[in-house]
Amino acid sequence: MVARSKDLTPAIRERICELHSIGWGYKRIHTRYPAIPLSTIQYTVKKESERREGVSKPRSGRPKKLTEADKDRLLNAIHGDPKITAEDMLAEVDHKVKYRSIQRLLNAENMRKWRCSWRPFLKEEHALKRLQWAHRYRHFTPEDWARVFWSDECTVERGIGVRREWTFIRPKDQPREDNVKDYHTEGSK
Repeated sequence: MVARSKDLTPAIRERICELHSIGWGYKRIHTRYPAIPLSTIQYTVKKESERREGVSKPRSGRPKKLTEADKDRLLNAIHGDPKITAEDMLAEVDHKVKYRSIQRLLNAENMRKWRCSWRPFLKEEHALKRLQWAHRYRHFTPEDWARVFWSDECTVERGIGVRREWTFIRPKDQPREDNVKDYHTEGSK
């Protein structure tokens, strides 16, 4: 199947029809506009009565289920609550479409979901210990800190913990937003 070529502009269509109305033939118009095929010129003149101001009629096919108002309402709901769930998004558009259609819309808007950042939950006693540590070493210079070796220790267990949350806010912007989820370890409960 041959790919569909671009439509003629309304100005070119009007010029072709104007030339035909003053008595020019299709071949003579074609010599004036050699880039436009002869059959296109004939079709343009034939269909001129169906057009309004040289603009094509809308294409046939099923109309979109989501109106522009639905799309705006959905995007506003996402901006209002970046942690919105799929079910809430479907309810926002009255279940007119399936979730896959919403995914396509969000993809077209260049929006996607990321996991919320996690940070350890700090009790008052933990925060106080960290503050005391900071006060104890506040006199350190950059040269003193260069001699310190840091180690990151963590334990990982499968199958325990809280369910991860998702957000529409990019990871680099999450600490500035309310999209960081506290998690508790066994020692901090």
